[in-house]
Amino acid sequence: MDEKKEGRLSNFELLRIISIVMILIHHYSLHNGLISNINTTPIVKFFSMFGFASGKLGVNIFILITGYFMIGKNIKFSKIVKLWLEIFMYSLGIYVIGVIFGKAEFSIKELIRSALPISFNKYWFMTVYFFLYLSIPILNKYISKINQKEYKKLIIKLFIFLVIPFTIIYKAEAYTAIETYPLSQLPIFILLYLISGYIKLYGIKRLDNIKLSYLMMFNIIGYLTYILILTLIKQFELTHNGIFCIEFMQTRQQAIFTMIFSITIFYLFKRLKIKNNFINILSSTTLGIYLLQSHDLTSARLYRDLVHTSNYYETSFIIIHAFILISMIILTGFIIDLLRIYLIEKPIFRAINLDEKTKKINDFIN
Repeated sequence: MDEKKEGRLSNFELLRIISIVMILIHHYSLHNGLISNINTTPIVKFFSMFGFASGKLGVNIFILITGYFMIGKNIKFSKIVKLWLEIFMYSLGIYVIGVIFGKAEFSIKELIRSALPISFNKYWFMTVYFFLYLSIPILNKYISKINQKEYKKLIIKLFIFLVIPFTIIYKAEAYTAIETYPLSQLPIFILLYLISGYIKLYGIKRLDNIKLSYLMMFNIIGYLTYILILTLIKQFELTHNGIFCIEFMQTRQQAIFTMIFSITIFYLFKRLKIKNNFINILSSTTLGIYLLQSHDLTSARLYRDLVHTSNYYETSFIIIHAFILISMIILTGFIIDLLRIYLIEKPIFRAINLDEKTKKINDFIN
């Protein structure tokens, strides 16, 4: 398929939107303590496990999409600046608004932290993603020098080293470490980048040859069955003093089933043919939506304090409540990010003409 033609399709843009919805549902379950609430109804237990598990699945899919489109391409310095500027705007902007409306105390220390969001890890995902982005020229150059067989061996070795141990070994401190040392997640981001790069360059014959309807059924039935099993095990755990911590072991980013479903769902959308301009526009704001609701001044307040989710713990209405709230977050984030793009970002980049001024930097980094 012609790459330009493929670029006009909306299949991956729709998947990008779905991935941010997964992350929002995860945050909804996480911030409201649904996953550990023994008093919820069976359907709410299933929904909370679905949300809890889907967060890291959404993160993985987001990285796979990045790898698919960036493999073998030169990276522009302006893209790096644009990414950093977007993170900066949300980090500092939300803090300043919080101070103005009395939701945050002003301090020089916090002002500096908000103005340097990558350096001070205001968003763990964006910190790792930014460093992955900086690594793209190195990764692409290495991949261009190896053949398909060597590429496959590299992925298998990294998969064994990075995925298998984290599927069978649990250490509670690891989750604190992710927040404190987010770059500990960089290796798994690199593995995901390499996997989607391999898919772009060589494909996976077994997934290419299977009927699209079968691949769709595998993802839907397989993933829901997986969530059901986790829900049942979690319920057993809650009645036996939390001996397994199954929701942490089997739903983290590098757990084997999270990796498998990330790849198969990604491949399903790779094979779909969807064209929709609105999907493409909405997809362009997904990172902004993430930054808006993941800021430490908005996340807990939004999911727990503002909408009083605890009032609905023991009813199935919480599922409707979740989707209404998530829809509102997406709509609000979509509008805010479009305004940011067209009123701030585009005028700035047109005025400074950064691509023309940084040609030598582009040549150096690539």
